[in-house]
Amino acid sequence: MDLPTDVRALLTSSGFFEDADYNLPDDLNELSSSSVRGFINQTFLKHNAESSAFVHVTGPSVVGHSAPLRGIGEFMMTLQSAFDSIGASLEGFKALSGQIPVSVTNKTELALVASPFPGSVILEIAPSMPRLEDLYPKGEALFDVEKEIGAKPLADSAFVELSKLLGSLSDEQVEQDKFVEHLEDLGPRVASSVQNFCDVLDRNEIDVDFRWEEPSGERGEIRVSHSFAKFVSSMIKEADIHIEPVHIEGILVTVTTSEKDRLRIREDSGEGGLKETTLLIGDIPFEQIRGLQTGDRVEVDAERQITMRAGHRSREKLVGVRIQKVRRMTE
Repeated sequence: MDLPTDVRALLTSSGFFEDADYNLPDDLNELSSSSVRGFINQTFLKHNAESSAFVHVTGPSVVGHSAPLRGIGEFMMTLQSAFDSIGASLEGFKALSGQIPVSVTNKTELALVASPFPGSVILEIAPSMPRLEDLYPKGEALFDVEKEIGAKPLADSAFVELSKLLGSLSDEQVEQDKFVEHLEDLGPRVASSVQNFCDVLDRNEIDVDFRWEEPSGERGEIRVSHSFAKFVSSMIKEADIHIEPVHIEGILVTVTTSEKDRLRIREDSGEGGLKETTLLIGDIPFEQIRGLQTGDRVEVDAERQITMRAGHRSREKLVGVRIQKVRRMTE
C-alpha cells in the first residue's frame, strides 16, 4: 500500500491531531521509559505485565549521577522493611514483636531491576513474586478478582498504604492527628519501620521521588525530601505507639455493625461485681461474629493501642482481633 505523500495526512494517519494538546514530561528520561514500556506492553500478553516503580534519588548527597552507596543501600533496606511491615499489618500481623510470616514477606519482597534508562540516580524496582501468583495462588479463578472486587497484590497494597500514610501529614494539627490515627491502625511495627526509613533519608541527606505503576496504568507517587523525612520521624517518635494484648471473657451484651463497629462485653470483675467493656470489632472476621447472639458467653482476644498525643496526652483504644463462643459442658 502506498504511503500518503501529504505530511498532514501522514501525521493524521499516525494518530497526531493539530488541535490536540500533547504535554511532554519535565524529565525526558520519563518519556524514554514510557516509550520502552509501551513497546513492552504491545509485545507481551497483558496478563504477563507486572507492577514496577521508578525511584528518582536527589538531594545534597547526590552529585551528578552518583550517590553514596551506603546511603542508597540503607534506603533500599528500610524501604523493604516498610513494605514488609505494612504488608504484615494488612494481613493482620501488627505486633512489634514476632517474626513476619514468610507467606507475607514472599509477597512484599522487592527486586532491583536492571534498567536501560539514563538519568541522575534512578532505581527501578518491582515485586519479586509474579502478579498472577499472588492474586491466584491456587491457579486460574472463575472471575477477574482485580476487576470484580478490586483485589491487588500485597506489594501494590503496601505502596498504596505507604502513600496514604505519608500523604496525610502536614503542619496542620488535624492532619497530624489523622497521621497518628493511621499509624495506630497499622500498628507499632509499621511505625518503627517507617521511622527507620525516614531516619535514613534524613541522615544521608537524600530526597526520593517514588513512582509506582500497575499494569492497568494506575499510578501513585510519593515524594519525600530529607527535611520532610526528619519531620515525619519526629512525629512518629512523639506518638510513641504501643500495643498490649488483652483477653476478655464475659457475656455478649451487644454487637453493633456500623461505621464504628463495636462489641460490648459484660465481664465478671472478680469481686462479685460486673463491668462492661466496649471495644472496636477491628480485625475480627465477620465469620466469627455471624451466629453470635446476645447472652452468649464469649472469649475475645484484643489489642490495647496506647498512643501519645500533642501536649503529652495519652490515648487508649481497644480493638478486637478474635472472638469465639465459650461452649458449655452440656453443649
